[in-house]
Amino acid sequence: MRRKLEGKAYVEQYLQSLTHEMKSPLAAIRGAAELLQEPLPEAERQRFVRNIAEQQQRLTETIDKLLALAEVEQHGWLQGHERVALAPLFAQLAEALAPQLRASGVQLQVHTPDAELALAGDPYLLRQALHNLLDNAIAFSPAGGTVVLRAERAAHARIALLVEDAGSGVPAYALQRVFDRFYSLPRPATGQRSSGLGLSFVREVARLHGGEASLRNARERRRAGAPGAWLKTAQCRRAGTALCLSEVAAARRARRSSAASRRSPPLPRPWPPPTRRAWRSPCRPSPCPSCFRSAGLLRRNRGR
Repeated sequence: MRRKLEGKAYVEQYLQSLTHEMKSPLAAIRGAAELLQEPLPEAERQRFVRNIAEQQQRLTETIDKLLALAEVEQHGWLQGHERVALAPLFAQLAEALAPQLRASGVQLQVHTPDAELALAGDPYLLRQALHNLLDNAIAFSPAGGTVVLRAERAAHARIALLVEDAGSGVPAYALQRVFDRFYSLPRPATGQRSSGLGLSFVREVARLHGGEASLRNARERRRAGAPGAWLKTAQCRRAGTALCLSEVAAARRARRSSAASRRSPPLPRPWPPPTRRAWRSPCRPSPCPSCFRSAGLLRRNRGR
């Protein structure tokens, strides 16, 4: 019964979120369609047509991201994992983001990792999470800025994936909310907000890979006390979102087994368990009052 109620609440929450996110583009499409029914100059008509196309694209992206996020959140573990080499993954991301980089005037500086540096995980989820982070970093970088993508080894057999930019930073009130679903900050160039689903997807991908996601500004960066690998991204000045991923899936199991071996074994229990003996009087066949008194079966005060 509890699982059914939790599943119902989960579906209701997603329906409410989807309805809330779809209201704005639908209202813009409806308004533009109503204006197009009136006689307008050709330039105005083209502007409203472009507005409808942009809002339609926004709706499509929102639905796709929401479905992908729902699928990731429902999984408690990775359905399948394989060895993911980071060098070709970084090359694929740089090629996919080339048009966006040219349009925004931002440069992507990729530090190609060693050929043997790899992760154990889902290649599609890792690529999509990094794509979301880089897309966020480009959107919050000024024209002529640089976004850095690199990887390095961390403690406990982990890998740090870092995406850094030179943005203006994240306000203090938003640091704890940037990973919430549908929460987004306005872009510096246009003032528009995104769907707010990209970083939520990153957080869930990190969770599935045994890690975590966090965000810090440059002035708050403390690498010495970092508990795991870091993946830096946008909305900050040379710092950002951290995605902690395990390099070797067996490392955690090895630590658990070693900790279990150090524990002292439990004391053996006697088998069969001891049984309670029934009281027998030494006076047979009829016990005397002294025997009852010694066994606590006779009241001391007979007047009560």
